Amino acid sequence: VGGGVGVGGGSSSVLEEQVEMGSVASQDFAAGRRRSASGLLSLSAEDKARIGQLIKVLAQERRDKEAAKGELNAQRAKVQDLEREWESSKQRERAMVLRMNRSLCLLREYQ
Repeated sequence: VGGGVGVGGGSSSVLEEQVEMGSVASQDFAAGRRRSASGLLSLSAEDKARIGQLIKVLAQERRDKEAAKGELNAQRAKVQDLEREWESSKQRERAMVLRMNRSLCLLREYQ
């Protein structure tokens, strides 16, 4: 029974260490956020304006990129349609040439 308590006590010790480590990690994260926030607060108005402008430019670039992707996909679909149409035209041409050759053969036979 005493050994069982010791094992249980060991588990609780490991659990306490994990909780403590998690607590330390969350404190470090919170401290990092505070430093980051205080870093932004300490910037000049001009620097803040530059950062704001860069964020706007980045957002516009992302929108432009998405629009370009959409246009590219539309063009790819159009090319595929044209390729299918071209293939179909080639098949029709082959069929017409074949019919014309048969007709010429028939005409030659009856002359």
